[in-house]
Amino acid sequence: MLVTVFGASGQTGRLVVRDLLDKGHSVRAFVRDPSRLALTDPMLEVAVGDAKDPVAVDAAVVGADAVISALGSTRNEKAPVFSASIKVIISAMESHGCSPLSLISAQGVGSEPDDGLALPLRIMRGLLGEPIRDMRRMEDVVKACNLEWTIIRPGGLNDEPLGRYDVIEGNAIKGGGRTRRADLANALVLAVTEHRWPRKAVSIASR
Repeated sequence: MLVTVFGASGQTGRLVVRDLLDKGHSVRAFVRDPSRLALTDPMLEVAVGDAKDPVAVDAAVVGADAVISALGSTRNEKAPVFSASIKVIISAMESHGCSPLSLISAQGVGSEPDDGLALPLRIMRGLLGEPIRDMRRMEDVVKACNLEWTIIRPGGLNDEPLGRYDVIEGNAIKGGGRTRRADLANALVLAVTEHRWPRKAVSIASR
């Protein structure tokens, strides 16, 4: 299948692209700066643009069988991009009959109870302010659409190798304050290639 990956040049996005290629899928990597992707493969094509640009996003979604959003905010962003970008992505997917969609959120962001949220994550969520509020708006947009979607909420991310992990429906995993980026990438891929956790918001924690 052909999967369009938004945020493909980020730390998690590059792992998503590599996982898809290793599983034999074709990838259309959507990036703002191709030099940051640092990947080449016969099954990989690169699309350049801004995820808030409807024309660029539409072109990136045409012909795709699924979409993964690994978008995150950067220090250079003047405003959070989560909800604005996902609206454009979903519109393009609906126009072209493309589904499913998986995307990154964060533990404690959703509207469900977050009693299991680890204290360091709770403190961090409070400090981040508007980006977290915009991530919740992003979740609301996704939940209201008619696509097959999976929202995946990691804890604090690190760069350890792929290992075993838990995926549980809900806003947080008790004691699950740590998530390997490789585990998150693997779950994002399984959500669209194997239709895991359809129309569910789940939390992920590494063991």
